[in-house]
Amino acid sequence: MTGEKQRLTSTEWEVCECLWETSPLTITQIANALTARTGWSRSTGETLVRRMADKGLLRWEQGRKAKLYYPTVVREDAVLQETRGFLRKVFGGSVGLLVNTMAEREELSRAQRLTEQGNWGRAEALTRQVYEDWQSHHFYLHTLMRHSDTDQVLRAFRTVLEYLRLQEPDQYNAANADLMAQLELLAEMEQASVVNVL
Repeated sequence: MTGEKQRLTSTEWEVCECLWETSPLTITQIANALTARTGWSRSTGETLVRRMADKGLLRWEQGRKAKLYYPTVVREDAVLQETRGFLRKVFGGSVGLLVNTMAEREELSRAQRLTEQGNWGRAEALTRQVYEDWQSHHFYLHTLMRHSDTDQVLRAFRTVLEYLRLQEPDQYNAANADLMAQLELLAEMEQASVVNVL
């Protein structure tokens, strides 16, 4: 497909998932796979395949006994479109707001206050939770931002966690300040980059 990529509906996504897993498939094979995945009737699956072929989302070649269908949509392109749609819908297109939400810099400040009170264990648990939240969204961040920037944040998280484990106040305070500064910079940069996924 050329120009602006078309976003898939949830039903179209199901069909493409079947074909991204195994291609080519006959219309019967696709309909049977959809029935197993979604519980849809065979006729619903067949109708959907025909409509998607008409829209240009699928192409077919004549096989010996039946048409063989292939997706025209590349999975990575579809994921990128979904990610952009998600950002527009939930975060108003703002990568910075996404970073802010996931990184929860306030939680890192709270962890630092806990260390000042001598509660290293709770501070480590809180920081680890923020780190795990960040990691759970790492794919999206890698898609939208420079890899080196997101990887640097991951390294900074690991450094902070190590100093928490060792209960080294000076090193921890410096590493935590550096981590929060990196997160602040990422939130301000707004450098969504298609280069990362091409």
